[in-house]
Amino acid sequence: MQDPLIDELDLRLIHALQTRARIPWTTLAGILRVDAATLMRRWRRLVDHGYVYVTALIPLQASKLALAFVEIACQPVHAVALAEELAKDHGVVSIDLTASGRTMLVTLIGHDLDAISNWTMTLGLDPRVVALQTHHVSELVTDASLWRPKALSQTEELAVRAWPPRNTATTNLALPELVTLLELLSQDIRAPIAALAEGSGLSRRRVSESLNAMTASGELVVRIDVARRLTPFPVFAYYFLKGQPSTLGQVATQLSRIPEIRMAARTVGRASLITSFWLRSLTDLQHLEEALDNRFRDLALVDRTLVTRTVKHIGHLLDAEGLATAGRLRVLPV
Repeated sequence: MQDPLIDELDLRLIHALQTRARIPWTTLAGILRVDAATLMRRWRRLVDHGYVYVTALIPLQASKLALAFVEIACQPVHAVALAEELAKDHGVVSIDLTASGRTMLVTLIGHDLDAISNWTMTLGLDPRVVALQTHHVSELVTDASLWRPKALSQTEELAVRAWPPRNTATTNLALPELVTLLELLSQDIRAPIAALAEGSGLSRRRVSESLNAMTASGELVVRIDVARRLTPFPVFAYYFLKGQPSTLGQVATQLSRIPEIRMAARTVGRASLITSFWLRSLTDLQHLEEALDNRFRDLALVDRTLVTRTVKHIGHLLDAEGLATAGRLRVLPV
């Protein structure tokens, strides 16, 4: 059942901003037929209470950074403390405590493969760590930046997508400038151009043109994540799969179209494909496994695990209820 902390208007607002995060309030008010002040107040409440949290990113391929999933096994008594320590690391994107097979699954980002290797070797020296298993990501097929609550009508979504007008400017930001701008946007995706210019040290014109260009080209990815407990999907599961190299790309693309999917990545390691899903119940999880088995005969299930708690998600620290706390750490290790 939907948590009463967010209602239908909240979901419509979330859907709209997931589609165009910086659409002007006055423009959005006309589309949703709700006054701008109400929308502003609603958004502020969602953010301040940690019900939603925002991350501005550039696509993994464009960043040229290395990504990996690291399975970590430790004694249960050390699990939370170790996870909270690892959460302080800028290179640790996400940390999920899990129910079986490993204690936690860490999403790790680094400058290159050597950085990933150095991180895991250093962690392996920690006496609390019993075992490590690394899965290097060769391709991120899909992620939850595409997830929508399906609260807008098709007409409303098309109207939101029509903003901004077509832009022909180009992006010419150096990497440190880009990282600073992404961090400012992650802190407040609705921040005025003047505030972004002041915080980044760039001119207003350069900030405005860069944002418009990156939005138009898809170089700027804005994730607005909703706390899972406020959605109808309390079950969070990872699947470790292995398939035939000749068909794995096609299979991964087909899997990415399943509505409940959150992430699919081709990997080098014990599994050749790692996916995650949000589901309504454990029964749905069983039905999903049956469907995968029936539809993808060449796909073998290596392992599965349920997430019991998410400590960090896309750079955001989450409390035991899964709500974003005031603390947010950088995602990119630069």
